[in-house]
Amino acid sequence: MQRFILIFLTLLLLVTGCNFSNKSTDFDVIVIGATPEGIAASISASRNKLKTLLVDSHDKVGGLYTRAGLNTIDMNYGPDKELLTRGIFDEFYRAIGGDSFDIKKAENVFNEMLAKARVKLLLNADIGQPVIEDNRLTGITINGIVYNAQRFIDATEDADIAAASGVPYTYGQEDIGHPDRAMAPTLVFKLSGVDWNGVKKYLNTDPSKNTGANNRSAWGYSEMYRYKPKDPDIRVRGLNMGRQDDGTVLVNSLLIYGVDVLDADSRRAAIEKALKELPDIIEYMNELPGLENASLAGVMDDLYVRESRHIIGEYRLTLDDVLENRYFKDAVVLGSYPVDIQSFGPDSYGLVMGKPAVYAIPFRCLVPKKIDNLLVVGRSASYDSLAAGSARVVPVGMGEGQAAGAAAKISIDKNMTFREMAYDIKAIEQLQEKLKNQGAYIKEYNTTPDIVSSPYYPYIKELRRYGYIHPGYSNNYRLDEIINYNEFVSILNQILSDHIKDYKWITNIKNDRPLRINDIKTLTLKYLKPDQVNITEMDEPITHKETYKLLYDILLTIL
Repeated sequence: MQRFILIFLTLLLLVTGCNFSNKSTDFDVIVIGATPEGIAASISASRNKLKTLLVDSHDKVGGLYTRAGLNTIDMNYGPDKELLTRGIFDEFYRAIGGDSFDIKKAENVFNEMLAKARVKLLLNADIGQPVIEDNRLTGITINGIVYNAQRFIDATEDADIAAASGVPYTYGQEDIGHPDRAMAPTLVFKLSGVDWNGVKKYLNTDPSKNTGANNRSAWGYSEMYRYKPKDPDIRVRGLNMGRQDDGTVLVNSLLIYGVDVLDADSRRAAIEKALKELPDIIEYMNELPGLENASLAGVMDDLYVRESRHIIGEYRLTLDDVLENRYFKDAVVLGSYPVDIQSFGPDSYGLVMGKPAVYAIPFRCLVPKKIDNLLVVGRSASYDSLAAGSARVVPVGMGEGQAAGAAAKISIDKNMTFREMAYDIKAIEQLQEKLKNQGAYIKEYNTTPDIVSSPYYPYIKELRRYGYIHPGYSNNYRLDEIINYNEFVSILNQILSDHIKDYKWITNIKNDRPLRINDIKTLTLKYLKPDQVNITEMDEPITHKETYKLLYDILLTIL
């Protein structure tokens, strides 16, 4: 009997991934947040022979993928269609079988990966305040007990531990003058009764090039944009749907505005709003092919939040870094996802600021100001808000997590803070070599876009960094094309309303004729000197590149 108990306990330790006493409160590394990024960080740290604790306040691992129902991966491929986010992310990707997956399977895969790496996992935890001494975290209160570690990795979605430790940050689009504006969260809901063959037939044969479906995913139904919600804080966009193993379908399309995502009560209230609206949404969907018999089968545990805090680290990734395809000497992961700024208010439909070929995330983006032995990984790392439109995606965050776990090993072995390590060339080279040996992909590309050499590019950059111009997936700024009246006034309204108090928008614009020099003089008389609009002596149509220069001059005048 005693032998049986001993065998059972041994097997239990192996299954739970524990290679030390469950009562231990001293670790080499504590990772907070069992998100995909935190899972990658803890696996990396443990594989690098560090005693690692992964802790989360929720009842399951997987973060956005398992709790919020984001079941389609935002993939990052290089110029030759090569996968950029390799290593631990690629292990997960291969295990779930593709870029659209069953969320229960994803949870199981994550648990198996953690157990195999022998990571100590603590869920349903009451995570309290960090303990700080001399700009260093020494511990964190968990279930009323202080757990100590040499290094910490914040993989929470909102950089909660970094913020609680006094790390500076901006919120939403605060960095471009909009402190109350952030991408709207989504409540993913579940349908039963979907005729998936009918969905595929409709979306694969309709006239649009932007819709389609396969055995796992479907994207389209632009008809949903015509749905008129009862609640003004609700909007439904085209449907992104993911088929689950049990035959149900997850739908990512319901946006909710006016949510303080850092406040639990506000998040709950947002879910309640969505629940009230969903019966009408489903009734509307029942008019669409393949969805005639669809019914609501539930909603996810939490909101899919795209944006909140952006910490300030040793370096802040910029939109120019992303769209100019920049490489950094301290690169730890590569990305290429489009700069996708989702809708941030009832009057916005989102922006695509461009599509990079490949760019690098520098290690310095993970190193927050003020706290020396903490790294932050995931969407709340040190990015400007528009750059985060690309860098926020999970595969990039998992690459950061893998880098953070490996960096913890080097930092401890060398007795260096993360900040010191960020500026030590040899330490960075050692980190990059370790990551490559452990499956990551780090490579310098020469992919500077042609637009950078244009004499108009300085004006484009300045207008772009505020989100005033956005070339879409094609990166086409249409320099030599004639701009129409409506487009010019739309940009002008944004610039003036952002920087002039009580500005009254130019409204009732229904003129799509080419913009002319006299229009410019009439519209901008208050903001430009006559010699600033002396493009031509004749009242001829004006190109985009000429208006970029004029709009830049207006911006400089009113800033």
